[in-house]
Amino acid sequence: MSMKLWIRQFGLKIWNKIEDHIAGCIAAAIVGILAVLFWEWVTNEHSVELYGWVWLLLCFVFVFLLVHFILTMFRRPKKLKDPADIRNVLSKWWRHAKEQCPDQTEFTLYFSSIDRNERLEKGSAKKYLQEVIMKDTKWRVVRKGSDTLSAKRNQLRQEDMFKK
Repeated sequence: MSMKLWIRQFGLKIWNKIEDHIAGCIAAAIVGILAVLFWEWVTNEHSVELYGWVWLLLCFVFVFLLVHFILTMFRRPKKLKDPADIRNVLSKWWRHAKEQCPDQTEFTLYFSSIDRNERLEKGSAKKYLQEVIMKDTKWRVVRKGSDTLSAKRNQLRQEDMFKK
């Protein structure tokens, strides 16, 4: 991968994070402004004329939205546990890794980082990654340790090189 492409992709990742942060700040500001406006309306002398059930309904809606917002913000994504889903994710991850570094002939892959980054159940990469790599006929597993796996691209035979 060229350095220029890598810098551009890195810059895009940073820009996406900045956009997400700005959107979160704007959403928090809007919620804050609405809360202040709602509080002013609630304390206004004309709002005392509303019936009790309307107040109760408004309070329930406000509490529901607040709880829903908080749970959405702090909910952790679920980890994949189904073997077929895990194989699909690892297959996509492997294709992406090869596309990112097309000139690289050997990879050392860390199971724990793959599990964490792809939100897989602990030990899933260790269990299924070798199978995914072996399906790719251009690559082979050289060594498999307790924490890592080393994959190497198969060398082209002389006859195959002349066909190209």
